[in-house]
Amino acid sequence: MISGNTITPIGVGTVVLAANQAGDSNWNPAREVTTSFVVRSKGQLIAPIPAISDKFYTTAPFAVAVPASSSKLPVSLTVQSGPATISGNKVTLTGTGEVVIAANQSGNETYVAAPEVTTSFTVYPANQTIALPKTWKLPTQAGSYTLPTISSSGGLPVSFSVQSGPAYITGDQLIITGPGLIQISADQGGDANHNAANGVAFSFRTGKSSQTILSDVIHPPTVPGTYVMPEIFSSGGLPVEIYLLSGPVIDAGYPNYTITRPGKVTILLRQTGDDNFKPAPDRTVTFVVKQYDQSLYPFRSVFDQTYGVAPFVVAAPLSSSGLPVTLSVKSGPAAFVKGKLVVTGAGTVTLAANQPGNVSYNAAPEATTSFTVFKADQSINPFPRISDVSFAKTKVLTINAPPATSKLPVALSVVTGPATIRGNKLTITGKGNICIAADQPGNANYNSALTVSQTFTVN
Repeated sequence: MISGNTITPIGVGTVVLAANQAGDSNWNPAREVTTSFVVRSKGQLIAPIPAISDKFYTTAPFAVAVPASSSKLPVSLTVQSGPATISGNKVTLTGTGEVVIAANQSGNETYVAAPEVTTSFTVYPANQTIALPKTWKLPTQAGSYTLPTISSSGGLPVSFSVQSGPAYITGDQLIITGPGLIQISADQGGDANHNAANGVAFSFRTGKSSQTILSDVIHPPTVPGTYVMPEIFSSGGLPVEIYLLSGPVIDAGYPNYTITRPGKVTILLRQTGDDNFKPAPDRTVTFVVKQYDQSLYPFRSVFDQTYGVAPFVVAAPLSSSGLPVTLSVKSGPAAFVKGKLVVTGAGTVTLAANQPGNVSYNAAPEATTSFTVFKADQSINPFPRISDVSFAKTKVLTINAPPATSKLPVALSVVTGPATIRGNKLTITGKGNICIAADQPGNANYNSALTVSQTFTVN
């Protein structure tokens, strides 16, 4: 802008001035004459950034006063270096170390950029503390306990260690091995942004642990016999004493015991404790011993027989228990004599097999088999020869009947001829041929014999 011969720059850039003379009635216009010059931007400065005090890592985001520029143009803040970020004028710390904050004004068409202004401060590691959870119930006796998962005030994990006492730590488990005073320390060693926390020590006293006996470790026998008592431990790992209280049971020399017969057996289990464990409550185990059932296998086949057969051996069926089996004649004409079956007549013979049991086995159900004894055949020996006789001289003859092989009595009879017979006395009543017959009709055990005869002449 120009007024008279005064030039007032209103911006930056090249200014061209022109001089003109328009002429008059005597002069023509003069040729325009020009000259130029450059108008440059003004310089500017930024006031110092207000001092920022040193901080701790845990300091919350904070505002920084923005310095003014001499041009009154707005100044921007940046983090030139160090563990921090800035948004507007709010600084957020991201770690520890020196932070340099820079203030800049980039200028405009009137002002050149201002020289950068910086300030710095130091971020120190934060202190941290440890607080134990109030809900953690301290142990009172030996055992395995889960340690609480806690963090320091800086959010870092806290580790536990046993300083003294009957305990040790493995993983997240505190293992207490016995009664006594236990001292534990909780520590956090810090990191790049946090100082180590002061350790927190705490102590507690544990007493003797309770223990129990698990009675189901004994598998009760079901039948009499000798058994091995298992080695039993309490929940504290201590051996359990075993006492036979009542019932048909005797000590056969530990660890063996013998149940002598069926019945109710009661065993006492006892653990009296030690330096670390209280006595366990006594436990009793009661069980009932019964006899085994058993059965008999079938008889081997017994063939039909004929009366008069020689005594023979009958194989007894086996028992499932392996116990000896007794044979007897349940019905029919037979008897066992000295281990052999003696047939005493014809008919149906039923044999029985029995096993009466013992302390371990119930009696087996009876097994039976039957066979038939048929009547025996028999014969009569031939008559002795009878000589002819004279009627005049002989009126009575004594005739001896031939014997039967069965030894049953033989009956005589006159078949033909002049004679009669009574018993073994033959009475001759005249002359002629006389035929005498011998018969045996049989009985319950023998079939009838074939008739034999003899003929002689009376002169």
